[in-house]
Amino acid sequence: MRTTRPNHAPAPARRRRQLIIAMAVALLFATPVLAGFGATWVGYRLYDEPFVFFNQNRIAAMADRAWRTPGTAVVVALGGSRLRHATPDEGGMAELAARHGLPRLGFLRIVHDSADIGAFEPLLDRLVALKPALVLLDLDLMFRERRALATYRAYLDVLYGALAEGRAYLPDQVAMQYARPCPRRDDPAWAAQADLDTFLEQANAAANVRADSPAFARVQAMVARLRAAGARVALLPIAGPRAVEERVYGAGNAYLPGALARVRAETDPEVWRAPAAGGDEADFCDFAHMVPEAAAVYADWLAGRIAAAISGPAVEAVSLK
Repeated sequence: MRTTRPNHAPAPARRRRQLIIAMAVALLFATPVLAGFGATWVGYRLYDEPFVFFNQNRIAAMADRAWRTPGTAVVVALGGSRLRHATPDEGGMAELAARHGLPRLGFLRIVHDSADIGAFEPLLDRLVALKPALVLLDLDLMFRERRALATYRAYLDVLYGALAEGRAYLPDQVAMQYARPCPRRDDPAWAAQADLDTFLEQANAAANVRADSPAFARVQAMVARLRAAGARVALLPIAGPRAVEERVYGAGNAYLPGALARVRAETDPEVWRAPAAGGDEADFCDFAHMVPEAAAVYADWLAGRIAAAISGPAVEAVSLK
């Protein structure tokens, strides 16, 4: 007599079916999370687009002014907020250059508050077409990389502020190029500044600065294209307070150990270092930016170097190693 066995599916097939069901349920719950992450990540990746468009228009405006004023020497300076605080706006630099014997200077300073070379690479084609006589690069661009996770978190804070608190979503591009919100040391607002340990913690979280940075090769490539277009290129080490630099880069060092040595060994652009290589604490309104008095001294020195470079004999460009 035969017995009838229950019609059960084989164990492997049953396990596969259970796995598929579990994956479908997990996907059902994960889809909104993944969609939200994807949307915010795309927004984060596009967050610098207004910076690019704004400064492409500034480059075009400079090209138009130079064309309308024959004999204008176009100089472009790229860097971070320390460059913004250390130099006057375009008209101010032109006035300083005129005092040093350069009557027609078209000075275009482009800065980014979280400057790394990636912020400026989308502008390179326009800068090459502009054909500047001189390009000044903040030396930090060769060694600084933004930390993607930290900047993504900062973007999420901006997004939350826009959605929940009604704050502006897009950064003020005019303010990024021209604002000088840094208080003087005798300003009561100075007391509200974060202490040095907090400043360094935030700076290290936001960016990675090291002598062997991959940014070095990317800057080399940019310099090579600019020089091929006929531009002279110089690097600007912009000093910070000695106490901060010693905490960041090691006691007794005026800059990142190995950075200037690597520049000398592996590249050939000039390095324009101000006579006062290290800054007294009183020269800075916070832990990074020059007070107006110190900036006036630095800007006058820089205008003199620009005038000498533009008015002097042409320097033959040599390709980067």
